[in-house]
Amino acid sequence: MKVIITIIFITTLLFQGLLGKSKDLKTKSTLTVIEINKGDEINYELKNGRIVKIILKECRSEIIFSTVDLPSKGTSNDASVYKMECTVNIDGQDMEMVRYVPVQESFYEPYVVNGLRIWFDALGNLSEFYNENHGECLPVKDARFALQDATLPICPEKITDWCPMPAGFPDVGKCYRGEDTWLGTYFGTDLHGGMDVDMPSNTPLWSPISFDNNYYFNSLKAGHNNNRWRALKHWKNGDTWILQTHHLNELLIPEFQPINKGEKYAYTAGIHTGYHPHTHFVFKVKQQDDEEVLIDPWIIFWQILENRKAASKELKAVINQFEPGKTGSTIQFDGTNSQLGLSGTIPYHYWSFGEGGFSTMPNPVHIYQKPGIYPVTLTLFDGENYVTTTQHITINGEVASLPELKVNQGNNPSFDSRNVWEMDSYGHGNILIPNTIHFSVPQLKDDTIKSQAIILNYLNKKYLISNKYPVRLEPVYKHGNNWLKVKKTEINDTTSLLEIIPDINKMNKHEGEFVAYLVINDDRCINSPVMVRVIVDFIKANDEKTIIIDNQDVNCIKSNYYWLTNKLDLPWTKAYRESFLLSSGKSENDYIRFLPKLKEGRYKVSLMSPLYQQELLAKQIKGFYVNVNSKEGIKSIWINPSASVNIGEFDFLPGNSYVEICSKNAKGIIIVDAIVFEKTKEK
Repeated sequence: MKVIITIIFITTLLFQGLLGKSKDLKTKSTLTVIEINKGDEINYELKNGRIVKIILKECRSEIIFSTVDLPSKGTSNDASVYKMECTVNIDGQDMEMVRYVPVQESFYEPYVVNGLRIWFDALGNLSEFYNENHGECLPVKDARFALQDATLPICPEKITDWCPMPAGFPDVGKCYRGEDTWLGTYFGTDLHGGMDVDMPSNTPLWSPISFDNNYYFNSLKAGHNNNRWRALKHWKNGDTWILQTHHLNELLIPEFQPINKGEKYAYTAGIHTGYHPHTHFVFKVKQQDDEEVLIDPWIIFWQILENRKAASKELKAVINQFEPGKTGSTIQFDGTNSQLGLSGTIPYHYWSFGEGGFSTMPNPVHIYQKPGIYPVTLTLFDGENYVTTTQHITINGEVASLPELKVNQGNNPSFDSRNVWEMDSYGHGNILIPNTIHFSVPQLKDDTIKSQAIILNYLNKKYLISNKYPVRLEPVYKHGNNWLKVKKTEINDTTSLLEIIPDINKMNKHEGEFVAYLVINDDRCINSPVMVRVIVDFIKANDEKTIIIDNQDVNCIKSNYYWLTNKLDLPWTKAYRESFLLSSGKSENDYIRFLPKLKEGRYKVSLMSPLYQQELLAKQIKGFYVNVNSKEGIKSIWINPSASVNIGEFDFLPGNSYVEICSKNAKGIIIVDAIVFEKTKEK
């Protein structure tokens, strides 16, 4: 009977894809590239000896937008955008990972979980939609990842510049037609087995590492239509890296010889380059007896940019490696190894712990009450620049029942917890300091500011040692003194309303910010004190008759890693300025908020983009809600911009008015480009 039960159990596991192959890996001096099937298990030993266990559970690919029915053969006028998703169990907790292609978010920050850096490279099921006409770039198995101990670079030799990289790099708009990223959808239907970077003809290329050999494997001289060049690096651990550049004008070094790192080896971007002069970059890895595997060249460029940051000594956030945690246990986080920046001053530290927790200490402690996997984000501010970084921690154990304070403010995204799958696109992260209340006030306004309210909740209050001691509310001022007032009203035994009222008569009304922290103390709670950051921003109200705010402007904020930045360069994709945003379909609680900082008055508000009239897009846009925060409060309006871009006329107060586009209950895709405010009447 036991044998029969065991056979049934194993058969069930096999059927569910939960019983796969197991492989043990150790940290090495170069990337570990691994392909696995659903159910396979990886036991990766970090440099410090700790094992990170990974099991692949699910793989999904989804078309977000396409001008053709896939699979198909496209034309030069076609385009498509897709996402890859996988579910992995890491150290006992399920985690979803997401990649988008071909958009600005294709240049992603890798996931770092319990000290392991994970590059989510590709899924095999993309073959259901796309062709491989630009190299065999898809994995043979279900998924491909590149792994490395997060304390190490991707190789033992310091990688230097491969090509000139201007400010703003990487830029998807410079990837041929805005589509030829790694696995990008050339002609909307063909996967791209490399990364194209637009550059003028005769741009120099340098060797980013030392190579053992180099040669043309295609050339005009040999009768081909291109000059395609390859270099090999044999590492001491037995791995071989193959780096390629195509469309070379002239090779400056002899073939079949070693190359020194930093040596200029070619002029490029002039042979058979099509619509735009560009260079095609390829990265292959051969690990001992394994076959050569194509992976994302962005990994090389990511390391180059990280090395640039270190050399420039610019501000950089660093979270020291941590281990998995347990519920109810105190966990130490440390950001003291962050790079201070050129000013040398100690930056402000803002931590969020993935479930509402917030700290301003350089090396805070935190306690998690529920098992799961949590994104831990550190943001630094040196008075001029913000930088941010995120790692993930797994928490195991039973649910703890410890008293805890929680704060929230409806309609304020800074109080929302970061999604586990959410990462930053490189250099374009949405910096949003947690638990921040913002008051925007015209410089010369003498009226009292309209108050804002936050909700203070006790979790597990019944476990407090005593109910005799009231919560303490203590303002701490970064600018000025005694201008923050708080009125507390108890709603019930576990919930209070805190009304925040800044007194602007106690401030200098020059243009700029006044900042204070409301410190909420209850020493009986595990997370005490809780802080709310209060900003009073004295602004110069915009007095222009017509105001246009584009998706690229600083006065446009959005939920991160949901809205995809497109810079497609096709006849029908001309946006206002150079980019537009496309909804990814990832969740239903995402937003784009436009903050016009208007002078008080009545304004006509409308969407702006030539894209709404393009038939290829219009037939896929069914409508979405626009929330307008005006003098009358928040009003939600249903818009189908293919029929009409008009949102309506509204009386706006100065300061905190906004227009917000929501993903919730939208139909079809959402295209967001710019918002127009046209003054119709002044107060």
